[in-house]
Amino acid sequence: IMHCRVEEWRAAIDALNVAVELASGKQKAKALAYRGMAFGNVGEIEEALSDLNEATNLAPSYLFPRIQNAVFAQDNSEKLASIDKVLLLNEDYAPGHFYRGAILETMGEIEAAEKAYEQALQLNPNDEDISEIMSDFYIKNEFFEKANQFMSQVYKNDTISPKSDFFRAKMLSRQNQIEKALVQ
Repeated sequence: IMHCRVEEWRAAIDALNVAVELASGKQKAKALAYRGMAFGNVGEIEEALSDLNEATNLAPSYLFPRIQNAVFAQDNSEKLASIDKVLLLNEDYAPGHFYRGAILETMGEIEAAEKAYEQALQLNPNDEDISEIMSDFYIKNEFFEKANQFMSQVYKNDTISPKSDFFRAKMLSRQNQIEKALVQ
């Protein structure tokens, strides 16, 4: 699963092949779901869908494979409809709101995407990945005041890592304040 988190898809497939063979029940469903995600990210959609469907059959209440299945749908409206079905099963499922935001953003629905991302973060406030996506989202869409407030709130206790400085420099660069960005 760590290979998936750092997007080492082939290594993930290799490791998860073993996990799928050794695991049973919900753990097998989890291994299948992550292997399906890895297959999808290397363009092997048929294998991805097979794994994701098997994972759903093994553990119907496990929502992650349903989300990944939606991500690999053909068009954005189909993806969104599939994600909305998952959220009907559990409206407090943060990854569902996160992926909903990502799809809406690609559709140009910026306000709706923002609400979905914010809902995901509200449901899982300690998720660093969602925090970073939100920082990028605000900067990319030039919501600089929101970006500044958000980064001040999220990174207020983060004095060791350079994440706060990185996102502030990125925001300054986006505002064409290159000199300030370079010293950030």
